[in-house]
Amino acid sequence: MKNSYTIKGMFIRQLPVSLKQLDAPCILYNLNGYYNSLKELLNHMIEKGLSDQERQKGIFFADDLMQIQEMLSFVKADGEK
Repeated sequence: MKNSYTIKGMFIRQLPVSLKQLDAPCILYNLNGYYNSLKELLNHMIEKGLSDQERQKGIFFADDLMQIQEMLSFVKADGEK
């Protein structure tokens, strides 16, 4: 079965957020550390000057479903201000 949510797809979906055209989080469910390598790559991109924290502001990694719920509650509360 092909995974429809590719790394390329994540970056394409995140582009409008980086360009401030969309205000929505990108939450990756990091089940069993699946996205640890991506997290390291994103940090490496910042270290090398290929990206910055502002561009990656809406990308979150959650280790469990409770964290996702907390992140969504925070984003919703922050958006209501």
